[in-house]
Amino acid sequence: MKELPRRLILGSGLTWPNGTYTQTFFGVSPQESAASQLPQYAAGSGLRDVHFNVNASYKITPQWSANVAAVVGRLEKFAAGSSITERRLDLNGMASVAYRF
Repeated sequence: MKELPRRLILGSGLTWPNGTYTQTFFGVSPQESAASQLPQYAAGSGLRDVHFNVNASYKITPQWSANVAAVVGRLEKFAAGSSITERRLDLNGMASVAYRF
C-alpha cells in the first residue's frame, strides 16, 4: 500500500502597520469618544501583534484531503493599549475537507 502524503507546517510572524491603519482600527477620536463614552486614544505605527500558526493536512485518497489550522495571536503596543481592545489574546481555528476534481 502506497503511503499518502501528510504535511505539518509551523510558523510565526508579526504585523507592523502604519499609523493610519492603527488609528483607524484602534484609535478613538474626540468625536468617537463623545458618542461612545470611551476615552480618547491616539494610536501610532508600530508592532500590532505577534502570532504563531500551525497547519496540518492529510491526503486521505488521491482526490480527498483534510486540513486543520490554528492561529494564536497577541496584540501589542498601540493595539493592546486601545480603549477599544477587550482582550489581547486571540485564537482562531479552521477545519476543512477538500475534493480534487
